[in-house]
Amino acid sequence: MKLIAGGNQLSLIKDSEEVLKFLDLIYKNHVSPPELFPAIRSQCETCFSLLMEDEDSCDWVLNHIDMILDRLPQLSPAQRASYQSALEMAVRGYQAWSADPFGWHLQPATNNHKKKPGKRILTFPVTAESCIEVVLPEAGLTVEDFKRLGLFLYPYCSDLDLTKRIFWDPELPSS
Repeated sequence: MKLIAGGNQLSLIKDSEEVLKFLDLIYKNHVSPPELFPAIRSQCETCFSLLMEDEDSCDWVLNHIDMILDRLPQLSPAQRASYQSALEMAVRGYQAWSADPFGWHLQPATNNHKKKPGKRILTFPVTAESCIEVVLPEAGLTVEDFKRLGLFLYPYCSDLDLTKRIFWDPELPSS
C-alpha cells in the first residue's frame, strides 16, 4: 500500500497489479510487438508473485531486481537477463506512462525512430484501434494554433453534420 500524493488516502492497489494492467493496455492498443507480450507478461507475473506485501512498489522492484531474480535459482544466465529486461521495461514503462498518460509513447527497441530535436511527439488514443500522433514545437501551441488544429481535424469526424455550426468558447482568447 502507498499514500496517494496530495491526500491522506491509502492506495489498496498493488504496483505490480498496475504494471500488469499497463502491459495489458499497451498490448490491447497494439503498442507493443504482439509476439513479445506473452513472454514479458509471464516473466513479470512470475517475479511479482515472489514479492512480499511491503516490497510491492515500482521503486523497490527497480532497486532490488537482483534480489527478486535470486528467488528464482533455476534461471540460466540468458533467462535471468531476459527476466531482468522484462521487469525493467515493464516497470519503467508504467512509471513513465502514469506520470504523463497522454504524452507517453513506447520507446522503440531499435534506434531507427529518430527523435526530432526541439519537438515533442504526442500520441492521442482515439479508439482501441487508432490514434492520432502530433508533433509539437518545443514552445508548445498557441490558442490560435489549437483552434486551427481543431478546424483541420473537423472534416475527418465520422459523425460530421454540416448543418451544425462549430461554436468556440467565447472565454478562449483569440488574436
